[in-house]
Amino acid sequence: MDNLIGQSYKEFLSTHKDYEKAEQHYTNLTDEKAIVFVHKKKMIATAFSGKKATQDWSYRFKDEKARRKYIQDYFVKCKQSQELKIERAAARINKKKEFFASIKEGDIFVDSWGYDQTNVDYYIVTKKLKASIKIKQIGKNVEYGEFSSDKVTPNKDSHYVGRDGIGEEMTKIPQDGHIKINGYRYAVLWDGVPNHETAAGWGH
Repeated sequence: MDNLIGQSYKEFLSTHKDYEKAEQHYTNLTDEKAIVFVHKKKMIATAFSGKKATQDWSYRFKDEKARRKYIQDYFVKCKQSQELKIERAAARINKKKEFFASIKEGDIFVDSWGYDQTNVDYYIVTKKLKASIKIKQIGKNVEYGEFSSDKVTPNKDSHYVGRDGIGEEMTKIPQDGHIKINGYRYAVLWDGVPNHETAAGWGH
């Protein structure tokens, strides 16, 4: 069998002149979505889909009937996969719109983060724009615990001001149920229940 494993779509096209494009059955997928090449003389076929750097599969078949059936099934699966991606994308967009519509000025977001300790930050929505919101970090009330954990709740009257501009008003685009604070931190709407934070002296 030809050594096809690990070859990209472009490499395959440039080096395999003894292959031709297979007929697409039962789908209207474009070549960029899914494409199959069949060997002109041997019972071999290889398939590519999407933007993958390598092929999905490359097989030798016992006869033309088996090869045709496998290719048909492959295209049907590709079409189903594409339809599912479209449905999921639409669902995410709708959830994002619903979440944004539910946000009001004065709402509180909470962000729990940290490694080997838990830090809790709160943010208040100061303004709602057409497709984004403005938030500002606020202070918190602390109910000191007996051991390593304290209970904290947001304090709307205490605006947090720290180093490096922390506490300044920020513009955020709400996603599906959360807002992104930075590259690794996300905040969700506070549910009114006190949060637990690592107590001072236990990691802070």
